[in-house]
Amino acid sequence: MEQVTFTRVTPEPVLEAYKKNNMKPVRRQWMNAYMTADVSGKQKMVLCGCALATLIHQKDPAKFKELLQEPPYRKHQYVADELGLPLEYVQGFTSGFDGGEPCDEGLQAVGYQDGAAVWQALEKAGLSQNT
Repeated sequence: MEQVTFTRVTPEPVLEAYKKNNMKPVRRQWMNAYMTADVSGKQKMVLCGCALATLIHQKDPAKFKELLQEPPYRKHQYVADELGLPLEYVQGFTSGFDGGEPCDEGLQAVGYQDGAAVWQALEKAGLSQNT
């Protein structure tokens, strides 16, 4: 079996990306947006994204918009390609981040652990409310 080398996703850069881009975490979907009013009544759009979509936005906001246009069956592959991650890792990561069923082997299991760890870090940092 061929050895796969890549940089795993850890909580720190994800937390930084949410804060820097003023985005909100969202589970069980790649991204969404909604309008809200600030205290003066001025309307503003709030961007929401899963951890991996937020990292894409951090890297290149135009790629974040492209992800939105991808058909559902292509989104995992698009994210894997954009972030330089194995597809199996991305599949496991999204399951762990979303609170899905654990994956029990290979890169999916590693991704699952990392996705769950990122979500736990978001909860600990108080960023996961209302998602």
